[in-house]
Amino acid sequence: MLESNTDNPSSEDYRRLLAENKELKEKYGNTVSYLRKKIDQLLLVMGTLPLKPEELDDSTLIELDPIGIIAGSFDQVLKHLHTTNDNLQIARDEIKAIFDSAGIGILVLDNRMRVVSYNKKQRELFKTDPEAVSGEECYKVMCGADDMPSVCTFRRVMKLKRPVHLRNWKFNGRLYDVAGTPIVDKHGEVARVVLAYMDITDRKRAEEELARVNKFEAAGIFAGGIAHDFNNLLTSILGNISLAKTLVSPKDRIAEKLNSAESASMKAKELTHKLLTVAGVTEPQKKKISVPNLIKDATVLAMSFSSAVCEYKMQDGLWTIDADEAQLRQVIHNIVVNACEAVTGNGTIKIRAENISVTDGDPLSLEAGPYVKITIEDNGSGISEENLPKIFDPYFTTKGMGSRKGRGLGLASAFSIIRSHSGSMAVSSRSGVGTVCSIYLPADAHSGEATDGQTRIAGRAIVMDDEEIVREVAGDMLSLIGLDVSFALNSDELINAYKNAAVSGRPFDIVIMDVNIPEDGGAERAISGLLAFDPAAKAVVSSGNPNDKIMVNFERYGFAGALTKPFKMSEITAIMKRLGVG
Repeated sequence: MLESNTDNPSSEDYRRLLAENKELKEKYGNTVSYLRKKIDQLLLVMGTLPLKPEELDDSTLIELDPIGIIAGSFDQVLKHLHTTNDNLQIARDEIKAIFDSAGIGILVLDNRMRVVSYNKKQRELFKTDPEAVSGEECYKVMCGADDMPSVCTFRRVMKLKRPVHLRNWKFNGRLYDVAGTPIVDKHGEVARVVLAYMDITDRKRAEEELARVNKFEAAGIFAGGIAHDFNNLLTSILGNISLAKTLVSPKDRIAEKLNSAESASMKAKELTHKLLTVAGVTEPQKKKISVPNLIKDATVLAMSFSSAVCEYKMQDGLWTIDADEAQLRQVIHNIVVNACEAVTGNGTIKIRAENISVTDGDPLSLEAGPYVKITIEDNGSGISEENLPKIFDPYFTTKGMGSRKGRGLGLASAFSIIRSHSGSMAVSSRSGVGTVCSIYLPADAHSGEATDGQTRIAGRAIVMDDEEIVREVAGDMLSLIGLDVSFALNSDELINAYKNAAVSGRPFDIVIMDVNIPEDGGAERAISGLLAFDPAAKAVVSSGNPNDKIMVNFERYGFAGALTKPFKMSEITAIMKRLGVG
């Protein structure tokens, strides 16, 4: 402070005052300049242009408390950073959830083929150890190989630097579609490769089964078309052989030749029926059957000439199924015979039966519901990878063709029968290890029943068929067993003849009619007319296709019986007795 008289200051005091003011002014100017400089630097860091003096003068700058303002701004910046980090964490969690829940395997590799990351599905597909994967080369941990495979999606992506797609890649017995996508850096070089794996094994199997079914359906149209004419010819051959046998002594050499011809004709008949079965024309005649009894009955004969051991394992409380017992016995017999031929020495055949429930979306291509699963497993030679897709093809066999080897119809027939029961059949095999055949059969369907009877043979018969050779041989056979036979070419002739015979007092005791008469309506029209006139009429329907809808359900159409062409004398005699003709 100045200690002088203020009313009469000296020049010395004045000089001292000027010096103090100058010093204060310099200090003030340096402080404001420093503040303005530092504030401008902070504003630049924050992305804001520096303040001009005319926008904020020195006095206002001091009054505004710039340090407090800057501190508040930093607080806002930190809050924004925290919010941004929280949002980034949520985004990462969302991406990870999508990554792990994807229905396809996803694998991320660096440009040296080392594993960067992978999702849950990828781990399930390749059964990898999570702790032994990251940082390792892909081919070591995924493929279990020491070197990069020749067919490699990663290699193609690195070479082409664009997305690539590998179809039907086979690994550990499964099929995959593999898509590879590159991730490039700012220099255009591949930094990461994302591989996506889709397991298409079940889809491929379903497609193959559908193609197989379509093939059988096409074969069914063809087989059904020729069956009628072919069996008409066989009927004439077999019928005339039966007639010829009645004209010679059983000890005659001609009788021996006739027996051989008859046997060959019956084999031709069996082959025709088997072809119809393979073609899917067969309609099963179902009834409730016990699966354990069915399996054991079917395997007894198949195992009788084999040294293999058969082990059974049946679930307690096994459901019954509605099925054609004869057809399923044939299926199991054919499979067990194949198993016996595959095993060597004292091999083992294991047969299991269990209840299962199929749900929607199941890869078996079955309707949802309860099923009985029959598994037949052997430890034999197995089926090669090359032959496995062909085993259900008609006439495919590895045994060679011929009566003593194979015709290649066993598994084809089995597949068609199971399909006709609304079931499914699958075979897996490894060469040198063995084969597993699985059959799935629905546990609910309608039942059928058989009838039987016996009485004397006598009376009148009328035969309706548009084929002369069939009318002739059927007439001869019926005449030989004592029946008076008349003929009709179509429905109108049959109905008129039946009515006239009834009016004359000499009615027909039995009517035999072909199921199909071209441009006539055939058996369906004829039986309708007969029953309208005589509800008690006895009629037998006949066809070369035993699986025709009328043949299978003859009673529903009003028939008393069904006779499959070609037929022998004993068969026509048996049906006459069963119906009580005469």
